Amino acid sequence: MYAEQPSVPTWNYVVVHARRASRLVDERALRGILDEMVEHFDTTGWRLQAPPEFVRAKLGAIAGFEIALEHLEGKWKVSQNRSLTDQERVVAWLERGDESSRALAALMRARLEDQRRGRE
Repeated sequence: MYAEQPSVPTWNYVVVHARRASRLVDERALRGILDEMVEHFDTTGWRLQAPPEFVRAKLGAIAGFEIALEHLEGKWKVSQNRSLTDQERVVAWLERGDESSRALAALMRARLEDQRRGRE
């Protein structure tokens, strides 16, 4: 994938670390969190509608928690140590991948465009 050879592939990533003490939530709060997540992420319209005993058993197998954020730290490694040619090649390769790969490609492409405009 890189223009300069020999070379070895490497992982690109974006990560965020959240710091603060967490606390477990009770069953009612956990159900609310799960219902919100399903509504947000499940585009089919599916909702959990089951007998209370069934739901209680499933919730008992999940550890729900909340974090009152105190500190966020982000880091990314997106081939910025490589030439622009190599970065473009990585973007093109990632654009042919799965949804996560395409999302990373879009982030990298936006960063490259900002670089070209002198924003970075």
